[in-house]
Amino acid sequence: PLLELNKISKRFGGVQALDGVSFEVEPGEVFTIIGPNGAGKTTIFNLISRIYEPTGGRLKFQGTDITNVAPHTIAGRGIARTFQNIELFEHATVLDNLLIGRHCRSRPNIFSELLFTSGVRQEELRHRTAVEEIIDFLDLANYREQRISGLPYGVRKVVELARALCAEPKLLLLDEPSSGLNVEETDDMAWWIQDIQ
Repeated sequence: PLLELNKISKRFGGVQALDGVSFEVEPGEVFTIIGPNGAGKTTIFNLISRIYEPTGGRLKFQGTDITNVAPHTIAGRGIARTFQNIELFEHATVLDNLLIGRHCRSRPNIFSELLFTSGVRQEELRHRTAVEEIIDFLDLANYREQRISGLPYGVRKVVELARALCAEPKLLLLDEPSSGLNVEETDDMAWWIQDIQ
């Protein structure tokens, strides 16, 4: 399996949010977690992306135990996510937000950066090319230079998906990707999820 949750539990003080949750996700599979508000769906995502520490159980990604790895290493391992409440840099452009999504694919070297060597220029070009492919794929070309703060909600949801895709994930966690979207935007999101698969 690509992802394994084995008897994962999470307690917040006296509240047992998750109790012995187990499941597996295979490569290429679209796996959906369905439940009412407060059922623990976002908590599962926060555990997988290491924002929360589990109270019990184990997490494995590509056969490696990630139960205790640092949260800042998760994107580099191949796990990207979107959030239930959109988490973008409001005063940056769409392009800047997507380039930030590439940070886990960068290999910075302070001296090379200061000298702006040919290697740095080539890496920048690679990142720009990857971002432009995502912009084309999700029809964001008209918004490339616009600030997030001036965009409609539906476009922001797509930009957040785009930023996650820029990290070239092997596992893409989408937390309520169609919440707040109209029917047409929801259909587009469903199509993109199928195409991403």
